[in-house]
Amino acid sequence: MAFLLRYFVVMALIIIIVPGIIVLARGWLMPPPEQLDSPRMINLFLTGTGQIVVLPLEEYVAGVVAAEMPARFAMAALEAQAVAARTYVVRRARKFGGVGCGRHPLADVCDDPAHCQAYLPPSALQLKWGLIDFSGNMEKIQQAVANTAHQILTYRGRVIDPIYHSTCGGRTEYAEKVWANRYPYLSGRICGFCTHSNRFIEQKTFSPAEFLALVGQEGGAILAVRDLTRRPSPIEILRRSESGRVKELRVGNRHLTGTVMRGLLGLRSTNFTIVATRESVLVTTRGHGHGVGMCQWGADGLASAGKDFAYILKFYYQGVSLASIEGR
Repeated sequence: MAFLLRYFVVMALIIIIVPGIIVLARGWLMPPPEQLDSPRMINLFLTGTGQIVVLPLEEYVAGVVAAEMPARFAMAALEAQAVAARTYVVRRARKFGGVGCGRHPLADVCDDPAHCQAYLPPSALQLKWGLIDFSGNMEKIQQAVANTAHQILTYRGRVIDPIYHSTCGGRTEYAEKVWANRYPYLSGRICGFCTHSNRFIEQKTFSPAEFLALVGQEGGAILAVRDLTRRPSPIEILRRSESGRVKELRVGNRHLTGTVMRGLLGLRSTNFTIVATRESVLVTTRGHGHGVGMCQWGADGLASAGKDFAYILKFYYQGVSLASIEGR
């Protein structure tokens, strides 16, 4: 019994205490990350607490990069994300002439990625990465931010809206195909650099009854299970955009948009196919996100191929220029 007790005590020391010592030793032996030069401050609304915090601009940018892109990505991809994140907030912050966050009038931006950009503070990043990886990951991201300090993207002298997404699935989308407004720098283009993404292809299988129940949420029941095996199929893609994303489809006698179907089925994008049989309904989706602007996994692919952050940004945002926020 005493032997087992000693064994568990030793194992606890190895598993719990030793990693902590390693982390502390790393901090003692390595110089601290370079302090980010951030004379400008940003008002950030935190959705978790309902509070507005004031952060140095470059510190905010680092928190966005850490939240929006895997730290393991190549440095040039992280640098491209840093410029995009900085451009995004500069376009919106009142001190730079922006209108602020539309949902939270006293803030420049919020941390809701569905509305503005994701953001994580160091305390949340420690939980995300773990103690052992935190120091190295944070240092890498702060270096990416420092390497691009003060740089933003402009189009004909105006700050752009640097929309981005996870994985385009092979081709980015024109902004006007997703939203009402057209932006010349948000034009679709072929991207063969995100095939290594873990979100490049997704397959979801539904039972016929489950599929009809989900689709039936939009306007009531429209088909019976037996109808799914009819030929021609009662499910038909009617229109796709140039990038392959579904604009309109027919399910039974009803027409739905690709965006509505994506929401009903919980799909990663609107670039999907549907194959129905008596036993199942198979939905195959390419990519993740709206597909507009910079493809983040594509940025990593380009960076891994040796391209620098300026090349990456100009690849996804056509006709843009790098500029400095100094003097703004």
